[in-house]
Amino acid sequence: MSPLLAKFCRQFFAHFYEFYHSLDEVAGLGLRGLTAEGQKAFTPVLDELTSERYSDNDLVELWKSSPACVWLTNGQQIRELLKLARNKIG
Repeated sequence: MSPLLAKFCRQFFAHFYEFYHSLDEVAGLGLRGLTAEGQKAFTPVLDELTSERYSDNDLVELWKSSPACVWLTNGQQIRELLKLARNKIG
C-alpha cells in the first residue's frame, strides 16, 4: 500500500460518520493528513485506484488492509470517496 494512501486512510477514526455527514466532507477528512505537496503526489495513486483496473471488490480488500479504524464495505462508495478526494486536490 502506498504510504500516501495509508496516511489518507489513517484519518478515518471510529465513528467519524457522526461528525462528517457527506461524502464530500469525508473526502476532506482523508486529505487533512496530507500536505499540499503530499496531496499533489497522491493524485496518481487516486487516478490509478479509480481506474477500471480495480474492481469494487479490490477496493474493499484494499480498504480492509489499510490503517483505517473503520472498514468501508461498499466498493462503489470507496471509489466515489477516492474520486471526490481527487477532485478536491484539483
